[in-house]
Amino acid sequence: MIIDVHTHICPPDVCQDRACYLLPSENAFCAIYRDSKARLATAEDLIAAMDQGGVDMAVAFGFPLSNEDLARRHNDYVLEAQTNH
Repeated sequence: MIIDVHTHICPPDVCQDRACYLLPSENAFCAIYRDSKARLATAEDLIAAMDQGGVDMAVAFGFPLSNEDLARRHNDYVLEAQTNH
């Protein structure tokens, strides 16, 4: 069994328009995702990559955002993905 123990997933709107989330208060997110080549993944993207790579299970996290509302949205998305998959 192959388990990926550290993955990050983001809600689709974050993946589609990351510029809206590159906020001065989100230093860590900006440091990684300011570069348009840095890939963001939805839950569906993660599942597809797992299938392609033969990964059986993954531990998924949202991103550790400092804005409480954004962090809650990410966490809710991760919980929804866990329920659906």
